[in-house]
Amino acid sequence: MNIRIPIVVMTMLFLGTAAGATEPPRTFFAVQCEARSANPQMWNGIRRFIEKWFQFSRENKARIRTVRDIVKIYPADQIVEVKWVRQETALSKPPEGLFAKVRKFQELLKTAKAEHRDTSAAEDFDRQSRAAAKRGDTAEAERLLNKAIGALSQKKQTSSDSRGRITFAVNTHDWPHLEESAATVLRLIGIFEKHKVRGDFYFTPQIVEHYAQKRPDVIERLKQSNMCISYHVRPPHPTYAGFESPIRHLDDAALEQTLRDYETYRLDPATGKLQRDKPGGYRYVAQVFGRNPVVVSPQARDSRIRAAALKVYAEMGAKMVVAYHESGTKREEPFEWIHGLLARPSDFSVTRWERDIFWWNAPNSDPVALLKRQLADWRGGRAPFITALIHENDFTREGGTGWGNIYYEGPRSRPKQPPFNLNAPDRSRLRATDASNRIWRAYKELVAYAAANLRVVTSEDIVTMAKTPTAKPRPEKRTRPGEEFESVSTQIPSAAAGNTGIAATVLIPRQARYPEGAPVVIHVAGGVQSGSARGRPEYVRHGFVEIHFAFPGGGFDEERSGGVYDFRGPNCVRALADVIKFAMSPKLGALVRMTVLTNNVGIVGSSHGGNACGLAMAKHGTEFPNLAWYASMESPYGEGEANVELGGHESGVNPAYDPQTGKLDLSRLAWSSELSPGLFRKPMLADTRQLKGAFYFEINGKVPVNCFVGDDGNGVKAWYSPRILAEAERRKLITGARPAHIPTLAESREFWQWRDATASIPDAVRNCPNLAVIGYANERDHVQADPVHTHILEQVEGFRKAGARFVRLNPDRAYVERLAPGAARFADNPAGKTWTRANIREGLEPASLPIGVYMQAAVCELADRARAGNWSPNLDAVLHNSPAKP
Repeated sequence: MNIRIPIVVMTMLFLGTAAGATEPPRTFFAVQCEARSANPQMWNGIRRFIEKWFQFSRENKARIRTVRDIVKIYPADQIVEVKWVRQETALSKPPEGLFAKVRKFQELLKTAKAEHRDTSAAEDFDRQSRAAAKRGDTAEAERLLNKAIGALSQKKQTSSDSRGRITFAVNTHDWPHLEESAATVLRLIGIFEKHKVRGDFYFTPQIVEHYAQKRPDVIERLKQSNMCISYHVRPPHPTYAGFESPIRHLDDAALEQTLRDYETYRLDPATGKLQRDKPGGYRYVAQVFGRNPVVVSPQARDSRIRAAALKVYAEMGAKMVVAYHESGTKREEPFEWIHGLLARPSDFSVTRWERDIFWWNAPNSDPVALLKRQLADWRGGRAPFITALIHENDFTREGGTGWGNIYYEGPRSRPKQPPFNLNAPDRSRLRATDASNRIWRAYKELVAYAAANLRVVTSEDIVTMAKTPTAKPRPEKRTRPGEEFESVSTQIPSAAAGNTGIAATVLIPRQARYPEGAPVVIHVAGGVQSGSARGRPEYVRHGFVEIHFAFPGGGFDEERSGGVYDFRGPNCVRALADVIKFAMSPKLGALVRMTVLTNNVGIVGSSHGGNACGLAMAKHGTEFPNLAWYASMESPYGEGEANVELGGHESGVNPAYDPQTGKLDLSRLAWSSELSPGLFRKPMLADTRQLKGAFYFEINGKVPVNCFVGDDGNGVKAWYSPRILAEAERRKLITGARPAHIPTLAESREFWQWRDATASIPDAVRNCPNLAVIGYANERDHVQADPVHTHILEQVEGFRKAGARFVRLNPDRAYVERLAPGAARFADNPAGKTWTRANIREGLEPASLPIGVYMQAAVCELADRARAGNWSPNLDAVLHNSPAKP
């Protein structure tokens, strides 16, 4: 029944002291109650409700007559209007205004941060709540705010995650003092076991070899204790800084193979050469311990050598790399992936007592005090990652290592050349007993304090954390007013996006394309930007589940991806692969509450997004071998194509380029120290005006060479194609000092191998053997001015020659006419046809229709063919009659 009760009556009956107060609240409003019957529990609920509002009006000195007046006075995102008091509410606690909950959340958040607790989950709910309030969905805003408050209130459940995470890293390498090294390692294992924690021991192959030959008990003790095993290198290994000369001159393929050899065979410490009849390197350490070392630490200064080494290590089973020795981890995103390896997170370290003095070398140091001070100063908004780094020789020796004089002139000032004298004088000396005892005592106190107050983790534990994101798919508002579909926002777990995941929006059709369910299409944005989870719907109206996503570090507001944007590099390729895996998993169907055809999933590469598609299939396609199809929207495959080197609509065809032969006249290439690099009239991700120094073609004046300008994680650079830089280096065109923004040829090759998929097409086809491909090309390309469409030839012919099951230039005419009947005379090219510079123009589509129509035709055709198993070169009619129109 519905009851309308004047508040004055309720005041007299229930409020007693409040009604008799000296200055009673000047409040008069009515409460409507809906209940099945009048009972004491219901009336108690009403009483508590009214008491709450009287308390509110007293605290705010408000002249409030009705609940609606409250809503008028206070902003909508601070007050939630309570229209009904239901029986269910009466049986629980009284409703609490959104304004009061906001204040409560802010107080709890302040306290949690002061206690150095992990507040990331709570703040994530708070951001979602604010977004819901902006949309006017106050009920959703309050629900999410309740979750935020709950996340901060559950101290017992989250305390272990909110404490700092500390790793005890022990670099073990002093093979000239084997007995001291062995005794130190055994003693450290005992300390860690006493406090029920694990240490992280980094071994060189030399020290492991000496242990195996002379102290096998140390190896067995390490195995039994289950300490974490990691790997590092020391001279004369060629990835150690200063010792790269034997491999610096090698080309990419030879470099990679040589590094693989160094991690397979024994490195002779006297000659610096490999002994191929004996095991060595990373593989040897893994063999001795029976498991792959978790972390690697190449220290080469040459980025090309370092990148090649990381690739080899990842293939051999490593999981992490020392990218930040003591500190440097990004506060907003602690999990960062470099060439497939997790960068060891370290926000700060317990290493240096003063700027250049390690704590073990400072007589009055206290590592526990150092740790406490840094914890008190931490303002990261999450639990910090801490590295407690020490070398095994630091406990017993000072003045350097036993191998220092073998490989360096003076105190590690200049590397020596082979052959090396293994009997060189020992620069190190034993510490005084009192000094050694002090270091041991301080280290034991540090381990004891960390075990009692922090989370002691190994690199192995951290890898598990990074690969088990806490972010889960979080549905938001499922309908868009005025649109013929629903949508849901989610975060897709990805190693490239840390705990946050990849922000994605899934568009859900009102009706699936087929009676058995809906195929899935993933839209991969073009350009060089990080993209957005919100994109224009293109395929959902044809019965597809359509996915849009933001690359790592991209997106806006609450729909933002975690991780670091690397200019469409390895992070972005990894993220796309994880989106594909998500689309082909049961998780998608559970999220959209519709039958999803996970065997009919395809990707659409819009312009430069097509390169990401090709590389995702080539690098990670073994993780989704049943990917059904790929549609390319004029994707710029080929050297210099993505950065429009042959000319675009704004600048015209490059006068140094001959379309008939496909040759670029590099003899006209020149250098200017005054020009700024960039892409003609196209905005870049960096301010190019501040950069001085660029290449141009000296033909009828200065014709700038187009290039991308952006930061791939190693600083802002002008990313010219390898052929431009090869010619520049061959002719020594750059006069004076090389500007920091001009990459080397090796850097350019590394950059473009992750952004031009041409060379990776065979790998893509091998990894995804069922792949069907349609490449769309118009007589007027959306960017390129090349009249023979070299980028289209590179892609379509590349997939055909690689043996893809179905390759077609432009969609079947039947599908285009289905969407645009009678509009024009469309191309109708049979699948598998060979295309050349001479005949490519015959197969292009007319420019009279929007690009979207052609791409919808291509996607519908590919999905229908995959469903029907029909791979005939041409069709007489569409394979599935869908009523949808573009």
